Amino acid sequence: MGAARFDLTPTRHYDGVMIRITLRLPDDVHARVVARAETERRSLNSQIVHLLEIALAADQSHDESP
Repeated sequence: MGAARFDLTPTRHYDGVMIRITLRLPDDVHARVVARAETERRSLNSQIVHLLEIALAADQSHDESP
């Protein structure tokens, strides 16, 4: 397996403090997120943040619908 290349350019600027957490994932979920990160040329951390932002935005728009 070749070395993964990641685009380390931030996709969003954070004005606040970044909080470090320990995250436990099932191995199959981890593999899927790693594969998506590689495809989208993001670091694993950036990919997780990106997916959380999408999910939270969708949840917020769902809460605001009549």
